[in-house]
Amino acid sequence: MKRILHLSILYLLSTSITAQCLDDQAHNTSVNSVWMSCNTSPNPFAEIGESHWIMYEFEQVESIESINIWNLNNPDQLTSGAQRIRMDISPDGASWTNMGVVELAMAEASADYVGELLVDFEAFEGRYVLFTILANHGGPCSGFAEVRFNLGVGTVPTIDEELAAAVIVAPNPADKFVNIDIGDIISRTIRYQVLDMTGKVLMRDVAEMGRNSTQDVSISTADLSAGTYAISMETDEGIVTKKIIVVHPN
Repeated sequence: MKRILHLSILYLLSTSITAQCLDDQAHNTSVNSVWMSCNTSPNPFAEIGESHWIMYEFEQVESIESINIWNLNNPDQLTSGAQRIRMDISPDGASWTNMGVVELAMAEASADYVGELLVDFEAFEGRYVLFTILANHGGPCSGFAEVRFNLGVGTVPTIDEELAAAVIVAPNPADKFVNIDIGDIISRTIRYQVLDMTGKVLMRDVAEMGRNSTQDVSISTADLSAGTYAISMETDEGIVTKKIIVVHPN
């Protein structure tokens, strides 16, 4: 069983109009039923830099099994349609994971155009989905008409206040190290990332918790410059992001 979700645009630093479908699959050729960017802007994933991009946000972390995408279908816009799209996902809008690059054919300028189904990736979980257009089909702008996310059902990690309260970060501010106390969380594997405030991943690791070990993770902060950082932790119970302040008194 699947759920289908059409998402509206979250952030656009370019001219944009929400897309729509004629029916379940065919997309119309209207010049107005598109998202198109004619000027680059700073990407939410800071490492990518200035680019043409669009980011979608779910209400919670979702499992995404496949994606339908319709390219620009108006006869005058075909060459501005996306050809290569980089896809990144995030649980919190701060830590990003690259899911690879997908290739899109030019649309057909036909009312019967049914787009493409992207299934050449493993099902993934995330709350934010970021598309960055790396290349188009030769036109002056870059964009596509519509995206449809096909969501799976089942247990998906969620971010909740109870889980966040169970995770304690100390000392904070930190100098040489910070300890993450995961309390009564039963996960045996903790995946974590340390990020700066631009979203750049500075370090990542996996902590394996033994049944008789303490439920603490120690992270060195000695080599970090003084400032504010985020630690994103993924457990079986959900995803938690904590901010830390690094100071070096001496």
